Order: sequence, then structure tokens, then C-alpha cells
Amino acid sequence: MVVTRLMLKSLDNFGTSFSYLYPCPLEWDKKSGKLTYIRISMKLIPWILSVFGGMGSIFIFCAVLLGCQLFGVARLEFSNIVLTMVFLCLAMFAILLEIVFLFYAESCSHLFNECVLQVKKLGFGHIFTEFPPQLDPLGIILNLTVATFAIIPYFMYPFIAYFGLDPFTQTLHNLLIPSNLAPPPVTYALTALRFSVVAPLIQGNRLLSFFTVATTLATHLILTLISILSKATKNVRMSGISRSVIDIYLNTYQTVQIIMAGTVEFTAAVTSISMFLAIVMSVLVNFVTLKMYETVPLPFFAFFPTASVLVVVLIGVMFPMLVDVYENCGEMYARWKYLVGRSVDKKYLTRRLRAIRVLRFYGGINGYNIYICQRSTKLTYYGVILSYTVSALLSVERKNVSARE
Repeated sequence: MVVTRLMLKSLDNFGTSFSYLYPCPLEWDKKSGKLTYIRISMKLIPWILSVFGGMGSIFIFCAVLLGCQLFGVARLEFSNIVLTMVFLCLAMFAILLEIVFLFYAESCSHLFNECVLQVKKLGFGHIFTEFPPQLDPLGIILNLTVATFAIIPYFMYPFIAYFGLDPFTQTLHNLLIPSNLAPPPVTYALTALRFSVVAPLIQGNRLLSFFTVATTLATHLILTLISILSKATKNVRMSGISRSVIDIYLNTYQTVQIIMAGTVEFTAAVTSISMFLAIVMSVLVNFVTLKMYETVPLPFFAFFPTASVLVVVLIGVMFPMLVDVYENCGEMYARWKYLVGRSVDKKYLTRRLRAIRVLRFYGGINGYNIYICQRSTKLTYYGVILSYTVSALLSVERKNVSARE
């Protein structure tokens, strides 16, 4: 397992695609090839306005619309209810993830940069291959993901504005005007706000692009380290299993262990938030794709099949990698325990192995680790997605969806 130039190229493409935006808490520096972080300062004011002003207003308006529909104050068409739920979930996920990145930007950049450093050190500078021995599907997927997220805002926004699908227009026409609560100033203000949707839309796609590429590469770097350490058992046997040879590899492993322990609150929060959103978004976009193709305007509808495929691909690429960290590390640890019987200094190697633990990714929130990303978790997670998707599709017949419009 190696990290290819094509994989790292996706971060460069990300930096180029969104270089016109304002500074964000986490940035990719193409010159140094490192993740950099920006502390809370005046530089982040445009970012704060976009996230907490733009995305926050979308979240509030969507929540108000759905609340009014729930309590009978407003009457929305079924397609508008589903689309409002999609906007609400995306805005909520983006705000939560931006907050996590804001508070843990330093930890995140340190984790990524240190993993790159350790891979280069342990791989003796040859681990980043220019031409992989075979096709590099992960590198292709990451670069296509960056390109997709860079294009989507400019494809979606014209149709959102034209068909009045944004929450501001929906609030005006479905809540305020029927209730005679829309004086001219309010009408003009909400009409103007519909044009501001493009800013949080671009920011949200930048966030999703960065999150996908950075987390996938960071996990792949950890898997690369585990692969190198696992294969090192052959080198250790050939070298006589001396203390100096053992220390070369186990010191690197403990470095990664310390890094992951120091960033566990960040990784656990990001894992749980992204896994929860993946379930919700997978169910929603699949429902719209299979049940609402006659009610959602056709140009805008093209987004949902694309999103459906993208969600499935990202889940299939990212989550198994989190599981592989725990499973592969367990196999590597078993190999090192096997070397104890062949070691000249059994006590030293035993003491070193007792000081390390199997690396793993947790899912949790606010410092509480709820579950471990392991093989049983993957099977349960896929089962939950399939179960809720089938339940949603069977709950409403397609002819009833059209009848509710």
C-alpha cells in the first residue's frame, strides 16, 4: 500500500479550485505541501459571516418552515418538504463540521503533517510513487470528487433561484404571504436574500471537498504506516531482532499512537457526525431519485442521482478505510507478538509491546467515545442504511407523491 502522487495531487487541485475564496481555519499550502491552520482573527471574518450568517440563516429558515408544517401553520407541497429537509441536513452538517474544524484545526493539521513525515521517514523517501504499478482508483476518485464539488454550486444555484427552491423564497410564499405577514420591506429583504444562497453553497461544497480528500488521505497514510510496520517483521527476523532494529519501527508506531490519542476528540466527533449525515443524506437523495423524478424540476433533479452515486462511492471508500486501521493493526500486532519467541531480548520486546495498543478510530461526541470502527460496525452501518432506505421507499407510493403536490 502506497500513497501516490495522484492522491496528493487531489489536494493541490482542491487548493486551486477554491483559491478565490477567503481564508478558512484549515488551508492546504501547495508550496510547502502541508496543512496550515489559521487561529481566530480578523482574517476569518468573511468565513464567519459565510458559515454562521449564510449557513445559519438557511438552517433557521428551514427549521422554521418544517416546524410550521408540523404544527399546521404552513402547508408545503410534499416535494418542497423533502427538499427543505435536504437543505436543513446539509446546513446542519456543514455548521457542525466547520465548528469542529475551527476548534481542532491545529490538531488536524498536526495529525496530517506528522503522518506524512513519518511515512517519508519510515519509507526512506520512496513511499510517494510517481507511477503506481497498476491503476490508481483511489487517486482518480479523489480528483473527480474535487472537480465535482467545485462545479456543483454553479450548476445548482441557477435552478434553485429560478424555481424558487431556496428556504427564503419558500418562507415568503408558503408562510408569510398566506398569513398576510409580508409587507414590502420584508418581501424585498427575502427576495434579496435568495441571491445570497450562492455564498454558503460554495462554502459548503468547499468544506465537503476538503473533508473528503483530507480525511481519506490521512487515513490512507495511517494504513500505509501500518502496512510498512507489518511487513517489517521480515526485516526484523533477518536483522537478528536487536533492540536498535526494534526501536526503529516501534518508535514510529508509538509516534502515530500518540498523534491519534491527542486528536481522538477531533476524529471521534468528525467520524460520528459524518456517519450520521451519510445515513440521512443517503436515504433522502435515494428517495428523491427513485420516487420524485416527476415532481422535482428536471434540471435541478439531475443533482440527486449524482449525489446518490457520490454518497455511495464516498461511503464505500472512506468507511472501510477506518475499519481497516483497526483490523490491519490487530494483524500487525499479532505478528510482532510472534517475534517475542524468536527474540534474543524477550523481556525488552515484551515490555515494548505492552506499552502499545491497537490503533483504532472511535465515533463519539463531546469527549465520549461511543463505538469503535471495526468489521462488525461496518456490517451494522450498511444494514442501517439499507433498512432505512427500503423503509422510506416503501412508505410512500410514487402515485401518492404526485397526488400530494
